[in-house]
Amino acid sequence: MSKHNAEKRLFPLLITAVNTIFWHPVIFFPFLLTAFIQFFILEILYFSPREPLNVFFGPIISKIWSPEYLHYPLNLILLPKLFQYLQYPVFILLSSYLVSVSIVIIKNINEDKSIHLKPLFKQTFSMYVHIVVSALLSFCLYICLMYFFDMVIARAMEIRSQSGKFFILKRLILEGAPYFYLFFSVLITTLFAYVFPMIAIERKKVFHAIWENLKLLKGSFFFTFFVVLIPSLFIIPILILRTTVSIDGAFPEISVWILVLSICVLLFIDAVVYTALTLFYLMLREKQ
Repeated sequence: MSKHNAEKRLFPLLITAVNTIFWHPVIFFPFLLTAFIQFFILEILYFSPREPLNVFFGPIISKIWSPEYLHYPLNLILLPKLFQYLQYPVFILLSSYLVSVSIVIIKNINEDKSIHLKPLFKQTFSMYVHIVVSALLSFCLYICLMYFFDMVIARAMEIRSQSGKFFILKRLILEGAPYFYLFFSVLITTLFAYVFPMIAIERKKVFHAIWENLKLLKGSFFFTFFVVLIPSLFIIPILILRTTVSIDGAFPEISVWILVLSICVLLFIDAVVYTALTLFYLMLREKQ
């Protein structure tokens, strides 16, 4: 791979990222590990109402929701919510580390070095605390945005108008909620875009990395935003499908298959996004 392929041109950079993954599938390995763990969690949650898992999950679900959620069809309606809750610790404690491993792999490929996974995992793990803290900070910022938007949703629910501009505003907020959440996710990823590369490659401490990341974003915020946004748009068909299924309310089994599909799609999105961001960061690093 040429070291100067990843120029500050949006689509050539994304194409380079896709080609890099295609020609060096080892980059994909850490993302596959994340997907495997997500599928494992999904399987546990799917069988949680059954023996022997219901010994642990049964009292928790019964107390927080109700015993009815241990039985069909409410168990499948609850499953996506439980899965989403568990994604937060998975991202903070695991996904962030595996993304960082992938970043180190990309850096070695860019420098035409041989790839030995075990030493790379060990090398990246030495920065694990800084990786996790940066992931936790980005998660907290995302939760704050969600909290304020949930307040907006609650206010929109109070609108009683059946027509006019307030009714349109209510529909826009309520029906557009999944897309607002997607926008928040893209925004937070952009704001922390180069933190993982700085920690994993430069071995900078978390707050130093965040500060350097913000300085780097001063001259490339919108470029970075669209690097994250464009691959993320491929999740929109999943959001539309999920909304359609929730409206119809029939065949809750479909929601499980939507989760499976979303894991697969997000696997490719994350791989392309972080490969593109790492290539761009390495380009900037070479120019300094």
